[in-house]
Amino acid sequence: MRPYPCARSRCAARARRARRRSQAHDRLGHQIPCCARRGQCGVSDADVRSGQESRRQASSLHRVPIGCGLAAIVALFIGCAIWLTFTRLAGLIQASGRIEVDSSRHVIEHPTGGIIDKVYVKSGDHVTRGQVLIRLDADDIRTELAIVEASEFAVQAQRARLQAERDGTERIAYPASLWEAAKHREDVAKLVEGQKAIFEARKQSFAQQRADMARQIQQISAQRDGIDTQVSALEREERLIEKELSLRERLKDRGLATSAQILALTREQVSLERQLGALRAQKTQLTVQSGGVVLTASRLQSQRREEIESQLESRNARAIELSARATHLRRELARRTLRAPVNGTVHDVRLRGAHAVLRPAEMAMAIVETGRPLVINARIDPINVDGVAAGQSAILRFPGLSRRISSDLIGKLTRISPDTLTDPVTGESYYQVQVTFDIGQLDTEESSLLVPGMPTEVFLQTEPVSPIRYLLSPFLDFFALGGAAG
Repeated sequence: MRPYPCARSRCAARARRARRRSQAHDRLGHQIPCCARRGQCGVSDADVRSGQESRRQASSLHRVPIGCGLAAIVALFIGCAIWLTFTRLAGLIQASGRIEVDSSRHVIEHPTGGIIDKVYVKSGDHVTRGQVLIRLDADDIRTELAIVEASEFAVQAQRARLQAERDGTERIAYPASLWEAAKHREDVAKLVEGQKAIFEARKQSFAQQRADMARQIQQISAQRDGIDTQVSALEREERLIEKELSLRERLKDRGLATSAQILALTREQVSLERQLGALRAQKTQLTVQSGGVVLTASRLQSQRREEIESQLESRNARAIELSARATHLRRELARRTLRAPVNGTVHDVRLRGAHAVLRPAEMAMAIVETGRPLVINARIDPINVDGVAAGQSAILRFPGLSRRISSDLIGKLTRISPDTLTDPVTGESYYQVQVTFDIGQLDTEESSLLVPGMPTEVFLQTEPVSPIRYLLSPFLDFFALGGAAG
């Protein structure tokens, strides 16, 4: 037998052996009394009591570490519960995007298209606002504009001539634009000279008509004066005949004159009265004729003025029409020259060269504006849009510059598309979001590496929630769906 260091250990060993024997006898049958079994084994009651005391002491020794372990487990569970309840974890929504200019690129296109005459730029060229990019063929518009401008100059010259005729001036007051055009264009100079000749001819013709009428009035006036002279002479002669007739009648009473003499004088007096009546009637006719000539002159002047006013009104309407047409053609001519809308860089030139046909609304090239802040345009899966809101923080990474830009950039979500968009190639639906960032987070060398079109990874930080919410969310959703289905 192996020796034990103390009596307590020997007692414990005996108790263990007795317990094993008792268990063996119990398997044989439970009818044998315990004291009989202990007697059969040679174990006394003192040994049994000593073993029981040893077991109690051993059990008390084992309870201390077990209690500590249980307390540690409870503390761990309580700590985990506190952490799961009060800790806040922020999730990340990953999106892919690219760098773009804030105002985006400006597409150069033409509403009606045309034949390309000349292309002045190529991809990568820096252009300024208003610089000529493309010139389309415009010979048809130039031809029509030349015709309209010639008609416009002709109408201006006619208006100036009619205004001079209406106002009765000695010279035509041409517009300054017409004088300036006449200095450089022979056709306009001929128009000016032609209207001047018409003005002089019409003025002379009207003056001749007025002179003829004035002569007619003078002639009638002279005839009236002659009639007045004849009437005065006949009236004097009539008075003399009346005196002679009175004298003859007195002589007849004395027997010194005959009745024949008195009848002759009476007949002569009647003849004079007839002549005076004819002259007075002729004078009246001349007066009426003179009034008719004056009326004709006045009517002629009125008709001439009405004709001038009518022609002037027609020319004014024609001038307005031609001016509007010329303005439209000049705008069309200006549209045939495509200019840069902003300062920027030429990008994505799609022209095939001179004399090619540019279809209506077809993209010719694009201008990427310079001097504008850079932004990130990214695509969000519709399933994640409920965790996205304007003002969220975003972490920006540039895969192509991971070795040259060591730290991530912090941005801010500024805009979300109101509805889903569809990729025309893949057919996938997505939400368009825009993220702004401060370029000052990078030094000058690093910021120069960021160019439009560079791919970017965007990580949007969602609203912080507790871990227990993450753990219970599937169950809550399941029960919510189950309740809705019920």
